[in-house]
Amino acid sequence: MENQTQDNAVVTRRLFLTVTITGFAGMFSIPLFEEEAEAQVRDSGGVVAYMRTFAAETGFVSSGQTIDAYKQNLSKAKQEDVNKVIAKMKLSHFNDFGASVHSFGSEGRFFYTAKHQDRFDGCAGFYDGQNSTNRAVMEGPTLVGLALAAQLLKQENKYTTEAARRQLYPTKIGKNSRGNFTKGFEHPDTHYTQDGVFHSNYVAGKMDPVTKEGVGTITITAIHERKNVRKVVLDKDLDIKYRYV
Repeated sequence: MENQTQDNAVVTRRLFLTVTITGFAGMFSIPLFEEEAEAQVRDSGGVVAYMRTFAAETGFVSSGQTIDAYKQNLSKAKQEDVNKVIAKMKLSHFNDFGASVHSFGSEGRFFYTAKHQDRFDGCAGFYDGQNSTNRAVMEGPTLVGLALAAQLLKQENKYTTEAARRQLYPTKIGKNSRGNFTKGFEHPDTHYTQDGVFHSNYVAGKMDPVTKEGVGTITITAIHERKNVRKVVLDKDLDIKYRYV
């Protein structure tokens, strides 16, 4: 099935992919990227595994430190902000911060993830450099969409690692949605990047209350902006299947 969207006279074709996500002990598979995805899920599982894919595709490397250790090297103001974000994450039951922080070179950008107590869902905090107060916090379907967007830009649009990072890495939040895999989003998530803007929306389908298996659709749209010229560079619908375990 194909649809068309138009943004400032730029038309892109919408393609439907299928993604399967399961929790801690399960497998997810991504068409065209299945081998890499399966290797990752054996270690971490669920949504958080996708952020390791995002790191690899955008040039971020593991610091080998959890956020509790990593933040000790930040400015006092940034430490306080990280602590505030972590406290809010915990209130929403994202309480496993055992994953390594990923950072990028001398620019000081870094992000960290937290796994939900259900061992399936996840969220991430993104920081735009040591000297910037900008940050973004996103979770669930948006993180899955962000990781797959990085892969698709590099495969279909032949983006370099640097170009994918500039197009997708969150430097400032635009609008956060409320929702999750079972309820869907109230409105799209929006964040700004060095080279444009990224939108992610999620529409939930049915979930079986017994098997905990459900379906939904993540829509991802990346727009490149330069000198007030906007161009849609990625526009996809990702049909997902998930299972809480």
